[in-house]
Amino acid sequence: MIPANSGPAELDAELARLLGDAAALAPAAAVQYAVRGELSDVVTAGSLQTVDAAGAHIPAGDRDPVPPESLFDLASVTKVVSAMTLLTLVDDGLVDLDEPIGAYLDQFAGGDKMAVTLRHLLTHTSGLPATWSGWQGVLGTRFSPADFTAGTARRELLADLLATPLAHRPGTYWEYSCVGFITAMAAAEQAANAPWPLLVRSRVLEPLELSGITFSPDPARTAATELQPDAGRGVVRGIVHDETAWSLGGACANAGLFAAVTDVVRLGEVIRVPGEGRVGRAATRMWPEEVPATFRPADGPGQDLAHGHTLGLRIGQTEWMTDAGARARGHSGFTGTSLHVDREKGLTVAILTNRVHPLRTTADPASGIHALRRAITSAIYERT
Repeated sequence: MIPANSGPAELDAELARLLGDAAALAPAAAVQYAVRGELSDVVTAGSLQTVDAAGAHIPAGDRDPVPPESLFDLASVTKVVSAMTLLTLVDDGLVDLDEPIGAYLDQFAGGDKMAVTLRHLLTHTSGLPATWSGWQGVLGTRFSPADFTAGTARRELLADLLATPLAHRPGTYWEYSCVGFITAMAAAEQAANAPWPLLVRSRVLEPLELSGITFSPDPARTAATELQPDAGRGVVRGIVHDETAWSLGGACANAGLFAAVTDVVRLGEVIRVPGEGRVGRAATRMWPEEVPATFRPADGPGQDLAHGHTLGLRIGQTEWMTDAGARARGHSGFTGTSLHVDREKGLTVAILTNRVHPLRTTADPASGIHALRRAITSAIYERT
């Protein structure tokens, strides 16, 4: 475990100022970092929920503040844990990075999909499209919001997702794909003959003593995300924000995990300095560049490879990692979360916010949350 150590008071004050100034963008926020293994204090700002189920603003005096142990929807930062889980299966010989996943999934046992491997899925080069919207056609018809939350629609919806046709020939384009990670999850469940939540918990979270990272958070401790009356969810709090993951029961490989900021930093430290054993070997596999920045990205919004990709991590996304972090690894999440790991500088930074609260349509574009991440990370680089 990382020893606790108070961060420099001036830096804490600067981080608090940055979070306070960004209150309109990030109604709830928590930041923590580790420098060469020493954990800083947690800096928080805002309130866990600012509107009620009808969309009316909660008076400031009636709002719950953000304590250091608050839980946030990690969104795609979940993929970091998912990649680590999948790589422990590789370490055990249950799956192979370069074996066609058609060995485990009938939907990939023929046609162009026969060439898709786990390596393709973890590096977003499988040819699968970015997203799947199949859940929309059955919400309110065959299945209700309660079915999605309970996971009773999972079997039918997962089969539909796995039938998604390729957009490109495997290995020819880079396209960030939630569909790819969910496909990898389905293959893992078949190969290991176990449900995904059990694989994640038993292979990664329990060995690392990260029980605070969970698919089943206490809503009272959790920062709210979006107000979604049209989806029958009201204010989403303690349930995954990502609709695809929600439709599949919440525990998914592309999104679904919740965590307090300290546990996210501790996870990052495992990647920065991998330990012994299966999880350490998985973390070691996650660092080397697999897809260079020169690899051709698919056309479309958000498909900028920029600085390369590893087996589960983005490399040097300087628009939010800063120029100083050009060799860092990490991942960001749509809800406003990010994990930044820099081995050369001995630095790990976790930033958790709920920028989609109360509505994603009124949230700043990605450039807004990137600017906040960049400002926070720059301040930490400059003062440590």
